[in-house]
Amino acid sequence: MLCSDRSTAPARRRTVTSAIALRAFVALAQKLRTLRSYLEIEDLRLKYKSQDLYRGQMVLVADALETLSAGVLIVSEGGTIEYANAGALRVLRQPVEALLGRNITDVLLPMETLLRSINGPEARREVALELADGTVSSLGFTVSGPNSNRGWTVLFQEIGGVLELRRERDRLLQMAALGDALPSILHELRNPLAAVTSALEVMVEDAPVEFREDLHAILWEVRRMKLTLQGVGGLVRPVHAEQDVAVDMAIEEAVRILTPMAAAKQITLRAEVPTLPLLPLDWGVVSGVVFNLVKNAIEACNFDAEIVVRAGLSHDGMFTLEVADTGIGMSPEVLAQCRQLFFTSKAQGSGIGLALCQQIAESSGGKLEIQSSVGVGTQVMLVVPLRSKDRPSMRRRSGVRKSVPPKNNT
Repeated sequence: MLCSDRSTAPARRRTVTSAIALRAFVALAQKLRTLRSYLEIEDLRLKYKSQDLYRGQMVLVADALETLSAGVLIVSEGGTIEYANAGALRVLRQPVEALLGRNITDVLLPMETLLRSINGPEARREVALELADGTVSSLGFTVSGPNSNRGWTVLFQEIGGVLELRRERDRLLQMAALGDALPSILHELRNPLAAVTSALEVMVEDAPVEFREDLHAILWEVRRMKLTLQGVGGLVRPVHAEQDVAVDMAIEEAVRILTPMAAAKQITLRAEVPTLPLLPLDWGVVSGVVFNLVKNAIEACNFDAEIVVRAGLSHDGMFTLEVADTGIGMSPEVLAQCRQLFFTSKAQGSGIGLALCQQIAESSGGKLEIQSSVGVGTQVMLVVPLRSKDRPSMRRRSGVRKSVPPKNNT
């Protein structure tokens, strides 16, 4: 009996060991199934969380696109517009339903043109586009892509203000370059022009009668050229001078020379200047002031307008020069800036005339008064004090007037 128990003991131990191992395996399998379920649940949770994060990112991107002032169009590979932000609707002056589903060729530019701009020498392009409301706007655009769906993103915005600043910058650079070269150019022109004027004046007196009319015409044109030069460069000199001159004659001569320019626009130009005593003022500077003010008035007047030039002496010894016109006038905004150097409301204006007149008034201790109303006209008055030691006597000049300035003022 004892021998039999000994022989079966190893078998029982193996059976027990197998049962224990089986239970351990079953327990391990159960834990693995639990872990697998947990991992599956965690994977779903992370997946949903990632989707929520992605949706949140898309909402942020959409909000950012909608707040852009620039227009954004997302187009398919074939050019169909699939998305348009609020900036695109504002720039293109169209509602969203008028853009989505349309080909970009019908809205902005042909797709081929947009794609060529990517590989062009400039990443940014410009185009003048007629919008849905009939206005023409300058747009700058860039194209990027393709995206994951082989589509393209077009970014564009209105650049009319930028182009205007660019044109103004170029104009100022040109004026600066001209300002550097102007003094030497004027010097080279004045001297031979003075010699030509003197020679013509002598020839007019000595020429046969049949040639005098032609010589007078030539002399008139030379004097007009001289007045133009005085208008451009004469104001760099002080208005006061040591030599007394007939200022009223200088003003009347300038008006006579500018009369054909006014007549070409059917504008009446006249001078209402009394006979003044000889004044210690520079003939060329006074002529330059008249040239600039009258030229501005002519450009501001339409058909059948009138321009009057007046001059005189006030009771307190101030010299006044006034140019009044019945032109289009200036708005309050333009009037506030018209004295600034290079400011102009005219497409071909230089913005120099009034600024130089303002400069000469200030440097002479005087002032430049400007009054203007839209549709009524403009009145510009230069008021300059005469130096006390040079106060003129009020004697009237006698003799025949000659519209010829002193030789040292040419």
